[in-house]
Amino acid sequence: MLIPSRHSVTRGAKSRRGLVSLLLCCLLLSACSRKPDDQLIVQEVQARFFQDTTLKARDIHVACADGSVTLTGEVNQESEKLAAGHLAGQVPGVKQVVISLNVVTVATATGSNSTPPQTPAPAQPSAPVATPVPVATGSNSTAPQTPTPAQPSAPAATSVPVATGGNSTAPRTPPSAPSPVTTATSGSQGTTSPAPVAKTWNDPIDQYLARKPSPKTPSPLTGRGPVFESDGKQYTIDPRLIVAISGAETSFAIGKCHKTPVTATRNAWNWFWCYGNNSCGTDVCNNSAFDTWDSGIKTVSKYVERNYVMKGLTDVRKIQTKYCTEGCDYWVKNVDAFMQQMGGDPENLTPASPNPKR
Repeated sequence: MLIPSRHSVTRGAKSRRGLVSLLLCCLLLSACSRKPDDQLIVQEVQARFFQDTTLKARDIHVACADGSVTLTGEVNQESEKLAAGHLAGQVPGVKQVVISLNVVTVATATGSNSTPPQTPAPAQPSAPVATPVPVATGSNSTAPQTPTPAQPSAPAATSVPVATGGNSTAPRTPPSAPSPVTTATSGSQGTTSPAPVAKTWNDPIDQYLARKPSPKTPSPLTGRGPVFESDGKQYTIDPRLIVAISGAETSFAIGKCHKTPVTATRNAWNWFWCYGNNSCGTDVCNNSAFDTWDSGIKTVSKYVERNYVMKGLTDVRKIQTKYCTEGCDYWVKNVDAFMQQMGGDPENLTPASPNPKR
């Protein structure tokens, strides 16, 4: 019987330890070489902003490329700017944070209100002479009504939507777009019409979408509020859920599906219906395009109610198990947050009285 020597046993143990060390090194190298998931990083940064009571109310847009996060938009104080950068830097996978946030103070608007009391009585005759401005048509009350510093503020406010509205409407307006949408957006070609358009949204969903992801880049879905609500009533689904899903999937139709802008496919929900008829081919995004935004809203509203809610998936968490199965760590958190911002309840997705028309 051969008994191994002590040296041979020692050499065997060393070789095993060396093999284990080599495997550990390989695992570490593969983990280090793994690229960060930019979409997950964006979702986590947005989720942390939503959890912050101050930053939740600010217009901050998050973008990420290869782990480098860029923050754009507006905050009210320098401390908020630093806090946003700090929160973004704490997210796993973030390599650096580029803070391009503008600090906008609100106090400047109150300064112009102090000028009317200083206007002397002799200034009243001069006001009618200088009233080619249609707002000051009240003849006798021109002295208190003509805060001339307030007039320049209108062009300043309109100059921002003109740039963003023009860029968003050109690719997204289909030839057969309904007239309410074209009339609301066609004014972006002028210099004065965008300001009243931005201020005349009466529908609460439109008021919300006009600020998402930020007032400078409002959602292309703005103006479709009545469509969301009409289809929600028809298919007994909370329209705020359909809006919130667009926010979680494509940043309210601002993002891209692979390399295709969502404004080109009008599919703000990543609703890949081409799988249902095996027509996806190699381009699931373009082959799941909708003819109009309204068609997309109706389709998603109808089948979320039929294929999800009516089958027992009655809250956002349950819907996520079927709707979003990969890279969806923050899907529920984002949809919940968007719904709550609109006054919705993620645990109650259907109206009180169901509509039999389906």
